[in-house]
Amino acid sequence: MVRRNIWLRTFTLVAVESGIIVAAVLLSLYWLFVPDYHALLFEQWGIYKILVTTFVCQFIFYLYDLYDLSTARPRRELFASIIQAVAIACLLLGLIFLLMPKLLLGYTEQEGQVSYAQGVPTTAMVLTLGFMICWRVVIHWLLSHPRLAEKVLIVGAGTPAVELAREVLARRDLGYRIVGFIAEDPVMIGRSLINPSVIGVANDINSIVERERVDRVVVALNDRRGHLPVDQLLELRLQGSAMIEEGTTFYERVTGKISVEMLRPSWIIFSGGSKRSRTWFAARRALNFAIALVGIALSFPVALLTALAIKLESPGPICLCISESTFDVTE
Repeated sequence: MVRRNIWLRTFTLVAVESGIIVAAVLLSLYWLFVPDYHALLFEQWGIYKILVTTFVCQFIFYLYDLYDLSTARPRRELFASIIQAVAIACLLLGLIFLLMPKLLLGYTEQEGQVSYAQGVPTTAMVLTLGFMICWRVVIHWLLSHPRLAEKVLIVGAGTPAVELAREVLARRDLGYRIVGFIAEDPVMIGRSLINPSVIGVANDINSIVERERVDRVVVALNDRRGHLPVDQLLELRLQGSAMIEEGTTFYERVTGKISVEMLRPSWIIFSGGSKRSRTWFAARRALNFAIALVGIALSFPVALLTALAIKLESPGPICLCISESTFDVTE
């Protein structure tokens, strides 16, 4: 099996970040409601309310692909996605609490008076954002560390292979380390192409993968017909000792763009389509619709005030003035 199982990584990431969200809510609750802390958690079903909050946050993080470890992301883009996901989770939780206020922590209703744990959502949001960014910084540092980075062996020693290695070396924070290149000519062994050198030929692939504990083998040959080491790659696939990936796909995942030099019709034909199900798209569309409704509700008072200001400053109907000005600009 592959030494670093991506499912184990994803499970660990989800488990740790679930703990971060729960810890942020518990700390906020403890700081703001020390006397009633035990009662809010156990007598008023606070634990289950916290789990609902955690599930909503994790669902939003999933929609933002924060748990898709197969896609490499620059650190700045990752942090921007975390901030957006936390903001959207807060908006969605606010909408849920507005519709079902009994899910609020500390919600009580006595003699017509409603009370709840005020300030906890804001404090928890700030703590979650801070903890999450710090946690992801640690993860990025671990992934980019030479001893923990994913080891990559490139099959090929031509221009596509060198270009691919150059892009990986320029993005060390993505967690990849080039072990070396595989060439066809034994004379090239030991020759440095960019920084890693040629460390073997096709017949040495299996021994190199075992010796160097390679995690991923990337095929970046100029011409595969008659040059692709089918037997060696097939043996690796059957043993499951390393992932095997096409150079074009790996280049796209690392850089976020497609290399024209490496592009072949076979890659377009056999490249996998979207792995997301209809449920994912339906959930994403429902989320966008809910966010749009919240945006409309929040901006509606501003729109009314704007319309009133236009009405006071300009005679005639507001819609007529807008349509006429638009018509004049068009002409």
